[in-house]
Amino acid sequence: MKQFIIISISLLVFNSLFTLAQTIPEMQVVGKAEYLPNELVNNRIKDAKGNTCSKLVIETDLEGLSFNSPKKIVKINTSPGEIKLFLSPEEKTVEVYKTNYMPLIIDLNNHGVKLESGKAFKLSITKLTDINLVSVSIVTSPKDAVLYVDDKEMDGNQIHPLLYGEHKIVIQKDGYEVIYDTIDVTYKNTEFIYELKKSFVEEKQYSKIEEKKKVISPKMIFVKGGNFKIKNDDLSFNTVVINDFYIGQFEVTFKEYDFFCESTGRDEPSSSSWGRGKRPVINVTWNDASEYCRWLSDHLGKKCRLPSEVEWEYAAKGGQLSHNYEFSGSDDIGDVCWYWINNGKKTKEVGTREPNELDIFDMSGNVWEWCNDWYTEIFDPNKTQISADSQEFRVLRGGSWYDYNNACTVKNRNKAEPDHSDNDIGFRVIIEVN
Repeated sequence: MKQFIIISISLLVFNSLFTLAQTIPEMQVVGKAEYLPNELVNNRIKDAKGNTCSKLVIETDLEGLSFNSPKKIVKINTSPGEIKLFLSPEEKTVEVYKTNYMPLIIDLNNHGVKLESGKAFKLSITKLTDINLVSVSIVTSPKDAVLYVDDKEMDGNQIHPLLYGEHKIVIQKDGYEVIYDTIDVTYKNTEFIYELKKSFVEEKQYSKIEEKKKVISPKMIFVKGGNFKIKNDDLSFNTVVINDFYIGQFEVTFKEYDFFCESTGRDEPSSSSWGRGKRPVINVTWNDASEYCRWLSDHLGKKCRLPSEVEWEYAAKGGQLSHNYEFSGSDDIGDVCWYWINNGKKTKEVGTREPNELDIFDMSGNVWEWCNDWYTEIFDPNKTQISADSQEFRVLRGGSWYDYNNACTVKNRNKAEPDHSDNDIGFRVIIEVN
């Protein structure tokens, strides 16, 4: 009888605690961090080691928040809807507290925050609910353009209930340039306006928009162009003007390439018995990659191709948001790269390391990536090498799972004959804007 009473009391206490845990509200980080290149950090604000602090701007609709961190927060500035934390650049986590809420422990690296002295980032924090939906306005011009959100067709120019965080946007209409974008929905960021540009490229017309939707195509990231300085071998600099373009967020995967093979009756390339799906496609020649781009152009009605060497390096370095890292996204190769030390002697699924400043993955390591250019011994960024005098080798960039550290830097160059394939060579696609 006593045992029964003890068990009953234990179960009652457990159920009470479980019910209490279910009723305690929680907080969440919305989306990924935003790097703030124009946000100044006072160099007189230093951590215990004398390093200039980093700034973390917390955007929130919650009141009464308090913060802590393992290395101690140096300074906090609070204003309505925004809290500025001055942190040691060595900080890895931030703890967030609110009365009657579960504590929130933020792993900065997991949310795209790589603190450096004098650099600033922004994160959004809100209440976690069972269904974190927010009303989002997406307006398109022309109004009859077809809108896809996360590959699902939606009614344009209406209010859409979306989850907080990132969503893939595709907007298309015959005779206009296709828009590819990734929006980050926060409690403040809920209105998005898109105006399509008339296409001056002769495009294939589709009687049914659904025909385009069926194509399995790479997820694209918009890269804002601008002036790009490249250091020459003699340590001088060349400046080249880069036009806007879209580039694959990931290397082309077996899933995407196998769809192309099925659609065109081509033989699928070998996976070297490592698996297909989300692994980067391998054992493809430059000619194979170019054929894929031509096929994708035909189905999307946009000019798709391999990146030029200078476009590849610009995107790998982070474009206008570049921190000038040695590898694409970090000076620590292990953060962003699958290479000879950590690879398990094969490729890995795309997007399983950290991205670079533009949210592009695997531009260091995993597989070498074909570029559009013919290879020349001296790299001149002011000239595309499409019609180089020596048309023997095509350019490869980025290093691979098989390579040492120095092969995986954003500066390293390699070459191969256009009909050569191997299990450490793949590619990614760009889409021209103009």
